[in-house]
Amino acid sequence: MSDNVSVDKPDVTFLDNFRDIFTFLITWTVTTVAFAFTLAGTRIAIVQGCKCTLSSPILLIPLLMCILGICISLWQGALTACMIAALYRSIPYSPGVDITTGLGIGQAIVILYIQLGGAVFIHYFSCNPDETEEDLHDDYDPSLKKESMKSKQQDVAVDSWNTGLRMHRPKYYHTDR
Repeated sequence: MSDNVSVDKPDVTFLDNFRDIFTFLITWTVTTVAFAFTLAGTRIAIVQGCKCTLSSPILLIPLLMCILGICISLWQGALTACMIAALYRSIPYSPGVDITTGLGIGQAIVILYIQLGGAVFIHYFSCNPDETEEDLHDDYDPSLKKESMKSKQQDVAVDSWNTGLRMHRPKYYHTDR
């Protein structure tokens, strides 16, 4: 074994000013969100019965969704990217391109979860104590509401039969006796 082994240093670019960090964060955030919104628009076009002709107005849906994704990610992502870039500049640390790319994609995933994932926040149920998560999802499809009401009536009947005059308990609590 030779003692003159040369080891190449990793070729990582470090971002050492606010503008570079902010630019990388916002670029990756906007690109990821725009791509996901374009895919969502394509799915909408397919579900709506796109005939795949250039004269079909439904082909504009992916383009409009892409523009909407760009606007949303710029609006929500710019504020967070600004704070992250300021944070990294306030401490003596220069993040690499790989770290900043990961932060930008992570920020995009959070934005996508909130915008496309139908995120339900905890405070919603504290403001609306009679609403359950199942009721909230049934609002998207009215046909499910009738089935949900039938199943709730059946659950109440079964609970009252099994427990006698016991007070209301959560419907996910079932005992096998």
